[in-house]
Amino acid sequence: MALATARTLCQVQILRGEKTWRTHLDGARAIIQSAHPQEKATTEKMQIYEKSFLSSWYNNAEALAALTPSGLLRGQLEADGVTNPSMSYFDVFGGVASDIPSLLREIGALVEERRRSKSKRRSYESLLSERDIIKEAEALMVQIYHRLEEDATGGLFFDSHLLSVLSPDDIQDYSMSNASFLHTALLYLQCGVLRLPSSDPGVQGSVYGIITCAESMTPSLGSSPRVLLGTPLFTAGLCATGPARERIRSAFEDIGKWLRTPHVSKAIRILEDLWSRFIDESKGDVWSYIEKTNPDFLAY
Repeated sequence: MALATARTLCQVQILRGEKTWRTHLDGARAIIQSAHPQEKATTEKMQIYEKSFLSSWYNNAEALAALTPSGLLRGQLEADGVTNPSMSYFDVFGGVASDIPSLLREIGALVEERRRSKSKRRSYESLLSERDIIKEAEALMVQIYHRLEEDATGGLFFDSHLLSVLSPDDIQDYSMSNASFLHTALLYLQCGVLRLPSSDPGVQGSVYGIITCAESMTPSLGSSPRVLLGTPLFTAGLCATGPARERIRSAFEDIGKWLRTPHVSKAIRILEDLWSRFIDESKGDVWSYIEKTNPDFLAY
């Protein structure tokens, strides 16, 4: 019950576009960590369902928080009992494979290490050398590209139960959702770690990859995983140029038809402000600007 309450409060603040969402997310984490490891298992289907839903929400929300300029508290990435990367499955609540949140947290930590390596403050020293940071980023990119290729040829795993209840369109939509988050991971590695310019072919490849995923989803009810694409679209918007910007705006507006919440319109406002400031790369680096201004906004 306490975790459900923390989730509700956090979700309300995220959807309102308020900064206090982080307080409730930290509270949810404290609840998870304080839970007794030998807690009696329940056989009630509804309780099992709710536990899966809340765990999924927390894992995905914390992963997205790791990608923000403020990142996570130090040590948060190594919390026990939050994720189990060795047992991957497709998480329909989050719209991604269950190991994607761990990947995003790892990338968020790597982006933070990159900032530390460039900082002139002695109290802000990096734990890794610049060479190690670049090497790890490039290795992760190779893995993600390989995964995108595998998933595109039917490599994305859905268990027998999901295959029995999901339509072919549903499976296609969830596959697109998963791919959009993998492209998001690539953009953070390319721009947040390697500091590649927006014009880089690989960067634009992921921008258009996310746009294609959003536009390829079946226009359907608000329960579609399409409504989960806030972070991928926002990330693509940071790197978008030319006509890609209008397509991202349209995708957000489409989500807004189902989620009539302030955070969708706020995402559009932030991007439009950035686009007006950075008409092209000659005006500066969007990623450096967003890290400096740090709106602490979660495009959930």
